[in-house]
Amino acid sequence: MNEGQNRNALAADLPKIPGQLDEDPVIQSTGGQTVEGSERPLRRPRSQTVISQRKPWTARGSAVSLSVGFSRPVPAGNPKPDGAVRPLDDLLVPTRIPTKRILDLLGAAVGLALASPLFLAIAVLIKTVSPGPALFRQERIGYRGQPFVCWKFRTMHVDADEKLHRQHIIARMKAGGALSKLDDTDPRIIPVGTLLRKSGLDELPQLVNVLRGEMSLVGPRPCLAYEAREYSLWQRRRFEAIPGLTGLWQVSGKNGRTFQEMTRLDLSYLDRSSCLTDVRIILRTIPVIIRELVYARRQGQRQRA
Repeated sequence: MNEGQNRNALAADLPKIPGQLDEDPVIQSTGGQTVEGSERPLRRPRSQTVISQRKPWTARGSAVSLSVGFSRPVPAGNPKPDGAVRPLDDLLVPTRIPTKRILDLLGAAVGLALASPLFLAIAVLIKTVSPGPALFRQERIGYRGQPFVCWKFRTMHVDADEKLHRQHIIARMKAGGALSKLDDTDPRIIPVGTLLRKSGLDELPQLVNVLRGEMSLVGPRPCLAYEAREYSLWQRRRFEAIPGLTGLWQVSGKNGRTFQEMTRLDLSYLDRSSCLTDVRIILRTIPVIIRELVYARRQGQRQRA
């Protein structure tokens, strides 16, 4: 049996995840009609039009099979429903420019060239404090639900168990709590790992993913397969965008936001993205990283005191 047949057999044996359109006030259906993926009729405001597609996909090497539904709300002048996150309007420009890929290629190429000495220094530092490879590869879910290999500098001990992160992030997603990280208390992190993670330097190798077209400089962060399993139908619309190194969520509160808020920010970016928006978000990312580093330093000083 060849590789394609193996994937088809795997997908056939795995359950499909039904959509949960009733979980969000933005994505609803019209009276009497059932939107594909929901189990009962819902009601849709007149100001909204929902376009739903089913995109079956399977993540290689993991027990995932999802019917990815892309539901596109089209506003008709009415204000956003209660509870919707209102992103920074000055970052969003309601136009689409087809030169985004050119910006990605130029940015990634220049970034790799300028940061190559930093790459070497970080790699040497990691191997000095922790035995094992300097780079870490992980399967993430990207554009249209397709899995890809995402590269990072290794910030955890080799063969660290992912169960702790899985339990933490799923509990946060279900409870509606802020998407805080375990960095300050996670025993799996190597001595320099917290600094690399707070500064975002651990994600520099993803510039290679940008060159390959698997990621963009700006876009929703790529999720893990077990996170994708928890998505409702309207939340899977995140997969309409190429995942990015930074995004509207990162410069709008990041880990202080809930999963619902993060998703709404990602969808706001998707609906109104442009090259000018990308440049503004990239420029806003720099002070955000600086604030994260200052905060981490103060926390370290308090712990030592």
